[in-house]
Amino acid sequence: MDSALEKCRTWIEDALSYCDGTHAWEDIENGIHTGAMQLWPAPKGCIVTEIVVYPRKKIIMPDSAHGTNPASATISGYDTVQIKSNEKGLVDIEDLKAH
Repeated sequence: MDSALEKCRTWIEDALSYCDGTHAWEDIENGIHTGAMQLWPAPKGCIVTEIVVYPRKKIIMPDSAHGTNPASATISGYDTVQIKSNEKGLVDIEDLKAH
């Protein structure tokens, strides 16, 4: 895991406690690793921003993604491309390269 992301985990989880369960740590982690979000770490805090590039039509998701993530992307009009995950639940790099 990215050390900057792990350093910010406590702050991010504290902020997520105010979202009434609409987002989880895994959503943020996945968003940062897929490029849908960006982490802005600082010595005493951090910011996570969503990166919106139009017209984005495809979202790449590992097959280990939570079921509502692909569904939400599809409902929002995006095409989801499912990538195989390895034994640790992380993106299989060879399958990613194949897409």
